Amino acid sequence: MNESQGNAVASESLSNSLLQVNKMLYKMPPSLGITARRHHVIDFSQQNEYNAGQTVVFDIQTGSYFIDAKNSYLRLDVATIGGDASAFTSGGITNIIKRVVIRTKSGKEWCRCEEFNLYVRNLLRYSSSNNYLNKVGKSYGFDDSGIGVSEDGNRYTIPLWLIPCFNQDKLIPPQIMEGLRIELSLAGVGEAFESANPLTGYTVKNAEIHSDAFDIADQFKRKVAEMSARQGLILVHKEYFHSNVGTLGGTDTYNYDIKKACSKACRNFNILRPSADTETLNADSMNAEPYNVVRYQAHIGQDYVPNQPIEVDPVIAGINEAYYDTQFVWDKVNQTWYCNTVTPEEFLGGSGAPGTKRLGMVAFNLNKSHVTDLDGYVLNNSRALVVDIKCDAIANRKVDTFLQHLRVAKVYTANAEIRD
Repeated sequence: MNESQGNAVASESLSNSLLQVNKMLYKMPPSLGITARRHHVIDFSQQNEYNAGQTVVFDIQTGSYFIDAKNSYLRLDVATIGGDASAFTSGGITNIIKRVVIRTKSGKEWCRCEEFNLYVRNLLRYSSSNNYLNKVGKSYGFDDSGIGVSEDGNRYTIPLWLIPCFNQDKLIPPQIMEGLRIELSLAGVGEAFESANPLTGYTVKNAEIHSDAFDIADQFKRKVAEMSARQGLILVHKEYFHSNVGTLGGTDTYNYDIKKACSKACRNFNILRPSADTETLNADSMNAEPYNVVRYQAHIGQDYVPNQPIEVDPVIAGINEAYYDTQFVWDKVNQTWYCNTVTPEEFLGGSGAPGTKRLGMVAFNLNKSHVTDLDGYVLNNSRALVVDIKCDAIANRKVDTFLQHLRVAKVYTANAEIRD
């Protein structure tokens, strides 16, 4: 090719680029899809009906399909026993789920989330907008209108992405989805509902998992199978490790360590609840106590977060700094266009009148990078995360702590390796 031909090619390419930028390139866009067909696949629970305290079990049979977990959901019918419930507590339908365990077909534990109801309630309140919860959130019980659950039953949905291992930007391959076991342990009635009626229990019926499934073209399916057989398929998610510090009375100072062996710990949040309200029908069991913290700090070895304790004087200075710091940990202070639902009044907790949401917490950002949220601290038994919290008054409190860390699943043809 001579120089004039090269200049002509370059000029034509530049012209096409300019036409495209100026929205004047009138050509068919390239076809980038590799899926042959799309399906809506339904899996059923092992039993048709479950009661409070039992475990709902699914054995997933999606065959050779790739699953978009962010568009998939759990559907179930819930009915109370002994009267109508005035409302779920402030966590919606997920309040009935105490624990989630996900195991691969070879028996490896892919995901475990203890106190799932408390985790989801705070995750959604701190990461979602009011607009989302008041619209889409109503389908899974986030309803501030006071509409409750009846003895005749109500139908709800729970998006699968609320379970940490399903919060993936990738399609989940059949090498791990086929034969996957999902176990949902149901909470007690006093933890799930807030009601003036003497409820004695509740039932869960017709539990189904609806999956958004894709069958891809044969040559790409063959390529994924080859990768799975040779080097393995890598799936990364943010796991939440729960530690029950316990119900502690007669003290206003809490100093405890979180011993979880992991290579990247990214975030930690701690919730202090009145111990008398955690399993009673007369109160919202998910509510934190009215904000009572006057000092907090954490450290990993010689690294302190923050480097000086944050002091809170509710009489003189108010809780503005603690509120702002918590929003910073949840990555909300620089998002003026996308605020979450938590107001300063809800963070403070108010008087605790019926219907009041108390969303105060103590949170720490453990991410070391300013360009990614995947670069956390290494933790092990000799290098634990130590949390120090000082309250203004002595009270009986139940302290729950959640540690966000990365978990990697390396998926092969017949098994999977799970690493933290």
